[in-house]
This record gives sequence, C-alpha cells and structure tokens, in this order.
Amino acid sequence: MRLSRCRECAEVRVVGVAGGAALPPLLHRVGLRPGVRLRVTGRAAFGGVAVAVAGARMVLDAATARRVGVALVPQHVR
Repeated sequence: MRLSRCRECAEVRVVGVAGGAALPPLLHRVGLRPGVRLRVTGRAAFGGVAVAVAGARMVLDAATARRVGVALVPQHVR
C-alpha cells in the first residue's frame, strides 16, 4: 500500500520507496527508511500527508507520499 492511501491515525511501517535516485537518500536523511514505524497524523486538501516519525512531525507532498510503500502495523487487542 502507498502512504498516500493511508487513513488518518493509521500506524504503518515503511517497506520501500519508489522513485528517482535522489528521493530515497533525501527521505532517509529525514528518517523515512524501510523498517521505520510512523503514524499518519493528518491529511491536507492538496493531497499531502502529515506523519509523526521518531518524535518529529513532517508533511510530505502528494507526489512523495505516493512513492512511499508501507504496511499496516497490526493493532493489539486488549
């Protein structure tokens, strides 16, 4: 699934990043790399996605969010 398709409050794990050679290193520097867990904290009208990762919050534009592959993190039943 792509990050751009995730609902608000979803907790996901990054599985990969598609795109040109420059995009993955850029995302890696801001903490978005395979294996990292993040939470979708909001969605923008222009298609952007706000996320919380490693104590930081950031907004990815729609094109970048479409390139980030994620897997849902199962919620534990209490």
